[in-house]
Amino acid sequence: MSGTSQALGREVLRLLVGTTHRDDPYPVYRRLLAEDPVHKTPFGMLVLSRYRDCAAILRDPRCSSDASHSNMYKAFMGGRDPEEVFGALAGMRPPPPSSSQSSQLFA
Repeated sequence: MSGTSQALGREVLRLLVGTTHRDDPYPVYRRLLAEDPVHKTPFGMLVLSRYRDCAAILRDPRCSSDASHSNMYKAFMGGRDPEEVFGALAGMRPPPPSSSQSSQLFA
């Protein structure tokens, strides 16, 4: 890593966890955009500064917080129906509260 990218990395770290740039973060944003638009931090986190990269990540199902979109889940399921794999557990949900329980919640 060059001295310039190390310096930028320090600025990004200060931006993420410090208070140094809170009043005016835009010089660091501009520098990221110009020098390292897909910046990888020393601890493996990516910092994206281009709109098209951010938009692509937000639309990519592999980056979803829904575990059923993960490659591991898809490999495990192998195209099978969840009912086939999980049986009765697939549709198991706690029963809804009765009307008397509901009224007690809001009493």
